[in-house]
Amino acid sequence: MNESLTHFRTICREAFAFLTSDYGFREIANSADSRNPYIVEFGNDAIVLRVLGEGYGTVARVEYIVPDGRSVASAILERDWEPNPRHKKPRQTAPSQDDQIRAAAERVRVRDQEILRGNYVRLMEAASRQERVLSRHAKGV
Repeated sequence: MNESLTHFRTICREAFAFLTSDYGFREIANSADSRNPYIVEFGNDAIVLRVLGEGYGTVARVEYIVPDGRSVASAILERDWEPNPRHKKPRQTAPSQDDQIRAAAERVRVRDQEILRGNYVRLMEAASRQERVLSRHAKGV
């Protein structure tokens, strides 16, 4: 395994360690049908939280895999999430991928406690919302 992949996996394991210690998740083998090795997954008997490294080490994102198999972007769980923000944020220097992973882990730890404890209502609602947004986008609405 190359050094950058080892580093990515180490950062993910450290940042999301609370999933295993506090919520009974376990690291699982990559279930994604992807050529991207920069994926670390934590699952329980119902859901999976997937951390993906993209953009040649510049971008990290987190998604859930819900019980019916749909993937749900973690960002859609934010209160102020919009599919197409009306106002672009001013350009800033992007945080490192490591910092993005740590920040995402902290958001999940604080924001998603009910989901991590097994109440998936909000997560399933987010999955349906995301599906509607993607459907409208595909239709060009």
